[in-house]
Amino acid sequence: MNKFFGLYLNEMTKLSRKIITIILLAVMIISVIGIGILFKVELEYYNSNDYNTMNSSDMSMLEERKKAYEIELDGIKSQIEGIENGENEDEVSKFKLYNQLINIEGEITYLDYAIENNLNIYTNLWIDSVMRNYSYAAAEIKYFEKVNEGYEKEEYEATLKEVKASSEKDLKVLNKYKEDKAAALNLYLDYQDAEIKSNKDISKEMAEIQLESNELKRQYNQNGEISTYLNNSIEKLKSNKISLLNNQSDENDRPLTHDEREELINKIAVQEHYIKSGAYLTQSKNDDSGVSSQIISIFISFSGFFVSILMIILAGSTISSEVSTGSIKSLIISPLKRHKIYTAKILSLTTFALFSLIIMYITIIITNQALFSEYTITPYIGAVNGKAYELNFYLHTFLLVLIKGIDVFVFMMFAMMLSTVTRNTSASVGISIAGFFGGLIISSSQMLYFISKGEWRKFIPFANLYLEDKFFPYSSLTEEMSGYYDNVGQITSLNFSLIYIAVLLVCMVYTGYESFIKRDIK
Repeated sequence: MNKFFGLYLNEMTKLSRKIITIILLAVMIISVIGIGILFKVELEYYNSNDYNTMNSSDMSMLEERKKAYEIELDGIKSQIEGIENGENEDEVSKFKLYNQLINIEGEITYLDYAIENNLNIYTNLWIDSVMRNYSYAAAEIKYFEKVNEGYEKEEYEATLKEVKASSEKDLKVLNKYKEDKAAALNLYLDYQDAEIKSNKDISKEMAEIQLESNELKRQYNQNGEISTYLNNSIEKLKSNKISLLNNQSDENDRPLTHDEREELINKIAVQEHYIKSGAYLTQSKNDDSGVSSQIISIFISFSGFFVSILMIILAGSTISSEVSTGSIKSLIISPLKRHKIYTAKILSLTTFALFSLIIMYITIIITNQALFSEYTITPYIGAVNGKAYELNFYLHTFLLVLIKGIDVFVFMMFAMMLSTVTRNTSASVGISIAGFFGGLIISSSQMLYFISKGEWRKFIPFANLYLEDKFFPYSSLTEEMSGYYDNVGQITSLNFSLIYIAVLLVCMVYTGYESFIKRDIK
């Protein structure tokens, strides 16, 4: 046992003394810090700009847009005048022209209001939709008689009354917005609530979901503003609840499977907890764009890249380099059996991989604390059986690093197997790195998901690696709220991937042992 432990320590010493080890670990640390600084600059720039208002460039763009619409408006008015003067009696063209007139005048009124109040129309502010609705309704009322000449009197009057009532509500909200933004938002939500309650075409359950959504917006009314990201989250929560109520997929209108219902229930639990617990507000106060949710993920991806390359190089040369130099012979003639020698090498590489992952974790935490503590110190929120739970930020990050270690270990054992079988360092390292980059390309491009729907995809190694999203499926929930979803993650389940990786590792370790124990060392 003492001899085995001595061999293990000797292998660890050789690994730590390799110059490539020091270089790659140093590059990893520098890269994480460098990426962190770039993100910090981006966030500082983002937060230094008020994206709810316009700068001079935006204002000029809107002025030019307005002028273009005014020119187009004059042309349409000339065409209508020609028809009314008898130059052209095409009533269908006249009807279409009046509709175009309404749209263009509505757009001009909308731009006028945005310029007057310095509101950025390229954001998703709730006031923007009110402003647009009022502008188009005002133009429609102006030309209502011209467009609806063929209507019956009762139908005409009822429709006009409805348009005017809606326009008056929007105008009240706009006027209130100039005086008190918070009160304007509450008034806007009150009008929406009244419409929902008076709508006889929707069920009581559907009305409750919509009213609850408005109540959340009212609750998080920050001086008349709801962060774009928080608003999207509330809308996604509402959408998920409606899908569950209707038992219908939001994507393709088909009935939900049992697993999809369970997943939807968990998502709803996470979203509700994230919003109502205040954890979401902690993030949104500092980062309306949601970019902070990507910081830790990018840190882990970049640092994990360098650790993977390091372990591939070390594992790919551990047997082949000693065979080529002849140094392996001194171990073979020792009293230790070959399987113990091979085991010692595996354990030393595994220990060194864990050591590298710990350095990676410490680097990520220190960099994050130094640059982003006000953005990303938020817990992970997950759900099991419809009940939400929280994981401490530091524990969650540590577990993400360990999960990244699974990828590192798989590629490390692949490289070691090739090193043992081929006895060629260039081949083992080259093939392993090619496989590593191939996996990154296939995963990031979603190739496996889109090229085919066959079951064979489940047995491709790259569909079963990169397990962060499978262990923590709600880490990317904020990205999913705004449209992102990891399609590759849908190919296999977590249990399937873990079994697949276990079988793969057993095959690689067995092949390495067999080659090392039974083949002659020349």
